[in-house]
Amino acid sequence: MARVLPSTPSGKAARTSPDSGCPSSSSAATEATLQLTSYHREFTASHRPSYLRYAKVRLKSEGTSRLAVEGALCDLAAKRTAALSSASLPAVAWKTLVTRVGGGSEQAPDTLRRLLSDQQADAVILRHRLGLGIRDIAQIMGVSQPVIISQLRRARNALQHRAIGR
Repeated sequence: MARVLPSTPSGKAARTSPDSGCPSSSSAATEATLQLTSYHREFTASHRPSYLRYAKVRLKSEGTSRLAVEGALCDLAAKRTAALSSASLPAVAWKTLVTRVGGGSEQAPDTLRRLLSDQQADAVILRHRLGLGIRDIAQIMGVSQPVIISQLRRARNALQHRAIGR
């Protein structure tokens, strides 16, 4: 049985596919849903909880976070061929999520995003707000552990510089 999402960006209720939660009215989403690989399903199932926690920190709303994450996963399903053939499916998925969470937001950027690069801010959120380890952060964001270590170090230096400079 299809679920009904509370609303779409247009404010209308959207019917969804029982397998993916993607809007069933979209032929691209329906086609992608029918052709999802087991790897994509496993990836979605394993990353959804962390994505939801991240989105909730950024959006400060359970319902809005759930819609953003499900929308991002639907976007990923719709472009699954390109995503699965990319160098890093997690990197494509993360970029898709961050676009959904931050894109179209009418609110001002949060403090971290005013002070740090997006990647640094995300690494800080995942590390210090969600308590994830370097390895988990690297897997979620689709980058190497040294990149995460570097981003966290740069974020710490930038924040310390701001604190001392004021």
